[in-house]
Order: sequence, then structure tokens, then C-alpha cells
Amino acid sequence: MPLSLVEKVRLLSMVDVFEALCEEELERLARLARDATYEQGETLPEPQEGGEKLYVLKEGRVQLYVKLPSEGEITLSVVEGEASSGR
Repeated sequence: MPLSLVEKVRLLSMVDVFEALCEEELERLARLARDATYEQGETLPEPQEGGEKLYVLKEGRVQLYVKLPSEGEITLSVVEGEASSGR
């Protein structure tokens, strides 16, 4: 279910990189932001597939990894959304 504008503004205001933005700027950003839902095991688009993107994880868990021909998949980080981490 898509987030309301108020919910998007609240979520964006909790992201460190946006902490210097005023309410009006957060609202403008929230209007541009698109909601996306991914299923477990689904892969997010790679950066070269459509330019740079910034994801704000509301809930769930994302594994960031690289694939190396000689070593296979190497996990760089595992990120959890607020609802998943129990905060």
C-alpha cells in the first residue's frame, strides 16, 4: 500500500542525509519519491540499470553484495529497516 505524503515526509525526516532539510523541502522530496515493494529474494536494480538511485528502507532486510568471478558472492553489508530491527 503506497505511503501518504505525511508518512513519506516522516520517513525521510528520519534519514541522516536529509536532516538539514526543512519541512517544505522534505515535502517536495516526498512528492518526487516513488514507493517500491520487493519480495524476499528479489534483486534491486543495479546502478548501471537506469542511473543512480537512493533507497530508503522502511522495513525488511537488504543484503548488499558483489559477485566476483573467482570468489563468488561476497556480502558487503546487511541493512535492516526500522520495523525489522525492533526500534
